[in-house]
Amino acid sequence: MSDYAVTNDGEILDSNLFDDLSWEKLKKEYKVGDFKTICCSSNAIPKTSINFKKFFSHQNDECKTAPETIWHKTAKKMIVEEFLKQNIIAV
Repeated sequence: MSDYAVTNDGEILDSNLFDDLSWEKLKKEYKVGDFKTICCSSNAIPKTSINFKKFFSHQNDECKTAPETIWHKTAKKMIVEEFLKQNIIAV
């Protein structure tokens, strides 16, 4: 589960920046392969949790990289957010 995915054009998508309507549209219109995970470049699938949290999931259940701790995930998110504020694409 990740807040971020990368398009084939290299654009970083932040699931938190989508309103409900645009997120639902994205989920209906995407094709497998349109988005990749940041961690391991697997196909990313836009989803909504039972708690209405928007996120990107690996197409296949597990990440190809080693498991991450909550600290690692939080640090990655913070770094990407800071880069995005400075208009730097962090992939």
